[in-house]
Amino acid sequence: MALFNTLRAASSVAAIAAGLMAVSVPAYADMESLLEKLRDKGILNEDEFNEMRQDVREARREAAMDKVNKANSAKTELQGVWKDGFGFTTGDGQHSIKLTGRIQADYRWKEAPADYNLGTYGTEDRDTSSGANGFELRRARFGVQGFMYKDINYKAEWNLVGGAPVVDEAFANFAYYKPVQLTVGRFKQPFSLEQLTSSNSTDFAERSYVDQNGVPAKKLGAMLSGEPKKGITYAASVFQQGMDELTLADGRGTQYAGRLTGNIAQLFNVKDTVLHVGVGYVGGSYELRPTQSDQTASNYETVTRATIASFRTMNRGLNNIYRAQVAGQDVGLFTNTVAGTVGLPQSRLGLGSESTIGVDQDLLGLEAAVAYKSFKIQGEYTNNQLGSLNKVVSGTAASTTVDAGSTATNAASCRAGVQPGVNLNNGNYASGTTSQLLNDCQQGAAGDVNSWYVQGVWNITGEKWADAYSGGIFKGIKPMTNFKPGVGWGAFQLGLRYSKFDASSLNVTGSGSRIQSGRSFGTTDQRTDPAAPNAGTTAPVQDGDSTRAVNGANGKMNSEVESYGIGLNWLLNPNAKIMVEWTHTNFGGNFVSLDTYTASPSNGTTAPTLVNTKGKVGVNAEDLVSIRAQVNF
Repeated sequence: MALFNTLRAASSVAAIAAGLMAVSVPAYADMESLLEKLRDKGILNEDEFNEMRQDVREARREAAMDKVNKANSAKTELQGVWKDGFGFTTGDGQHSIKLTGRIQADYRWKEAPADYNLGTYGTEDRDTSSGANGFELRRARFGVQGFMYKDINYKAEWNLVGGAPVVDEAFANFAYYKPVQLTVGRFKQPFSLEQLTSSNSTDFAERSYVDQNGVPAKKLGAMLSGEPKKGITYAASVFQQGMDELTLADGRGTQYAGRLTGNIAQLFNVKDTVLHVGVGYVGGSYELRPTQSDQTASNYETVTRATIASFRTMNRGLNNIYRAQVAGQDVGLFTNTVAGTVGLPQSRLGLGSESTIGVDQDLLGLEAAVAYKSFKIQGEYTNNQLGSLNKVVSGTAASTTVDAGSTATNAASCRAGVQPGVNLNNGNYASGTTSQLLNDCQQGAAGDVNSWYVQGVWNITGEKWADAYSGGIFKGIKPMTNFKPGVGWGAFQLGLRYSKFDASSLNVTGSGSRIQSGRSFGTTDQRTDPAAPNAGTTAPVQDGDSTRAVNGANGKMNSEVESYGIGLNWLLNPNAKIMVEWTHTNFGGNFVSLDTYTASPSNGTTAPTLVNTKGKVGVNAEDLVSIRAQVNF
């Protein structure tokens, strides 16, 4: 009977213990108290009491550990979140990862005066094809961004369109101390309010001429930046043009950039207002590797060149409406091993110049923006000082006597490595030959390019610009209501813009270097050695008018170009929008694409009439309508 009572008590205690295990940790203390009472009444002997108390304590420890483990798991467990894009965040908020990307699909329709229609013959090369109407996948990017341990931010994004670098951005930002942060990798350099505004959030589909005037954009380097006081930002960086030190196809060299901004309205606590001012600077030097191009003449060219300044009409219209190039080496013709026959140009086999062209840059930028509630006016000005020189090049000059004892071409002298100031034949130059040799060998460029824009944007649906401004830049406007039939229409914006560039002060030297732009006279390239045409013939030797030399006013007809336009944006929600724009461009003179015409001089004159290969005479203006559909996250 005693044994029966003991078993019954034990089973009761076990049942009670099992019940308590499902309740809470403090209940185990009550269980031990119950066991003591059973022992005191003689129901449990000492051994049974000790064994059961040990079981209860182990169960209590396991329950406590389980609670701790669940709490720790909640801190590190990834939780799906949506904040203008899909991502994951740990329960303690210390780590996050978010998917990022954008798709921008465009359609452009271009119209020119009746005597010029690029669309009818605009497929002969890259420049003329830019005049064709059609679709374009402007951007398609995908990546991730987030933070680790709260203070280390990161981003890696890949570009999936065209021949652009596969890595669009890849950087780490160490933000332990907010006023002084370190960023390393490939990121946007600190210059230009317009450039630092994401392409997801720009007021117009394409940026202005300012962005084409030497703005560094995304480059590989390191940067210190911060906001020491709300409303004041600074940034200073060092960067390089190339993706690595051995990439010959990329520019090489070291440059630096800096930017300082202030929001006066934020400093004085003026509500619903932005009074932004800023100044930026880019300096240093880099190198370009000249390449041969078959996009600028009907025949393959043997002289390699590097472009130091170029422009495309605003809103991605006609390409290379202005281009300044410095010549590299003349790769010439190579001789085949079979019977000594002359073969194709080396450059046709993909060979480029073995020498590089050095470029010195001093770029100054001023920026300002005034916004009150839903209205904003914004503008920037840049002055880009350029200097470039390549001393061992040429191959385009006519033969001339270079020393007293023999004759040779300047081209051959330069290809042989003759440096300016180094005399042939032990220094015995023939009279009058030195300057010509210098002209051929010293290929270079010097001068400045100015650009500016001013634009105004009205958020028709009332969204405030101050809500979109932080850290010295404007972020994306978020509609007060998202578009959904019967519920809301999203947000609407109306914008006006004017932009201009002026490259009239940029000059080139050397017969291989050139400035290409629209012009109303006949020559493929505007060179520094114009020659009179053969009267009565159908092909001038060169320019046909000495006053139209490359560095003269007539020789750079399209060195000043202006554009203006109007745009309407429909923001369906923070992640989707549709943009419609019209842009008008004045070329400042007749424009004909670089290699789509031949000259037909009038008999007995020195200025031939320009007639391109399709019987057109050029155009002095462009009208362009574009539509963009965008999704970003």
